[in-house]
Amino acid sequence: MNFDAGIDFLLDNPELLQSPIVIDSNKYMIGFNSDDIRQFLPKKFRKISSSNL
Repeated sequence: MNFDAGIDFLLDNPELLQSPIVIDSNKYMIGFNSDDIRQFLPKKFRKISSSNL
C-alpha cells in the first residue's frame, strides 16, 4: 500500500487511530491510556509533563 492509499484508508477508518500500537525496544502497548503511554517518553520529558499537571 502506498502512502496516499494508506491516508485514504485511515480517513475511511478513523477508529484505527484511536487504537495505536506503540513499540519500543523492550516493551509494547496496544490502545491508548494517557498514564501508561508515558512510559514510552524520555524520563526528562515525563518529569516536565508531570510538573505541568
